[in-house]
Amino acid sequence: MRRRVIVHCKRVTRRLSSAAPWARRLLVIAAALAACLLVAPPGTADAAPVSCRMGAYVQSLSDIDPAAGTFDADIWLWSVCPDQTIEPLKSLEVVNGLDVESSMDSTQEKDQQWWSNRKIAGKFRQDFAVSNFPFDNQTLVIRLEEGGQNDSRSLKYVADNSGSKLDPDISLRNWTATSFRVVASDTTYPTSYGDPSLPDGESTYPRLDLEVGLQQKDKVGDFVKATFAVYIAVLLALFSLMIVDGRAELLGATVFTVVLSYISTDGLVGKHTSLYLLDKVHLLALAVILAAGIWLVRSAWAASAGGGKTVSHRQDMTAAGAFFIFYVLMNVILIGSAVASS
Repeated sequence: MRRRVIVHCKRVTRRLSSAAPWARRLLVIAAALAACLLVAPPGTADAAPVSCRMGAYVQSLSDIDPAAGTFDADIWLWSVCPDQTIEPLKSLEVVNGLDVESSMDSTQEKDQQWWSNRKIAGKFRQDFAVSNFPFDNQTLVIRLEEGGQNDSRSLKYVADNSGSKLDPDISLRNWTATSFRVVASDTTYPTSYGDPSLPDGESTYPRLDLEVGLQQKDKVGDFVKATFAVYIAVLLALFSLMIVDGRAELLGATVFTVVLSYISTDGLVGKHTSLYLLDKVHLLALAVILAAGIWLVRSAWAASAGGGKTVSHRQDMTAAGAFFIFYVLMNVILIGSAVASS
């Protein structure tokens, strides 16, 4: 509106200035612009966005499933705005909600401010960071965003972290909630969604993220349960270097064990595109077993070539010790790196 008024004023001043001597022209232009600005209707200037204080109380968390990439939650939301012209809870969008229902809406005036409440409950999507599983720490995010016509030019979220809390009675089977905070920000999209007042083709909307920090309750126990079969298989593979009969059969059984273990643990974190800790542990085991198999072939060839079984056995014992030390050191590096970066 203000832009239209100014454009109209410029047209008027051009017409007036062209009909007046140059000495009066400047006075006419200044007077016309001043008059246009003075008579412009109130509210035509770009007003500051309305600030609403936004908070949340997480009443329950359940069914945290890294494999499916989902979790369930019940949350109370509130907003405190200076007037009733904008009601952010009514136009709120749950960005990562899968099956979310809202209820218990209420709005009332408190201390010359408008206080609104809403409860949302359902299932939410989550991209779990599984590269260090089970030594990883997770941050569950519930993403809320203005879904109506109130972009960041007219509405601003202010996080109410002092009032936002996790219910102290929340108890999770495999996880411990370590933190909770509310983060207010703006997000910009590379489209105006057809809004003619945004000629640059971008739009910005207020966003509110509810972030719950989690960590595994029994990291060591979960890791041992997922990898004990692998470690036993590697020990048996190295043991095959120390015996005379049945070497190939024992080595083949260890490969089968590692593959079965990998299949069983792969479902713990669901689909993933990069290697995570348990993948690396299994691949390292297969590499050591492959190296042991290559050594057995070399050892058999050396014995048949006239080296003698006594010399070959001594070398086999040395190789088994070297492979064992290498395997232990690599596991220490992998696990230590996962723990340090989680």
